[in-house]
Amino acid sequence: MNIEVILRQVSEIKEAIEEAKQDRSELKGAINEQMKGLAQYKIKSLPEAAKLINKKKLEIVKIEKNVSKLFTKLQEEYEW
Repeated sequence: MNIEVILRQVSEIKEAIEEAKQDRSELKGAINEQMKGLAQYKIKSLPEAAKLINKKKLEIVKIEKNVSKLFTKLQEEYEW
């Protein structure tokens, strides 16, 4: 390899590193924005968010079952 090829490769590597730094910075900003949104639920970390999401999913399942049960009763009552 001659020196020009090596310099070009180094330059390409530098560009890739700068792009990676920019991407990382943008991702950190996005994460910070998401965490601000979660703060309204008093969530300070992603594991806390996961716990809340799972809890809410279980609540939704319970509500759906209750709605189905009530709808079935309503159907039976009016014999649809």
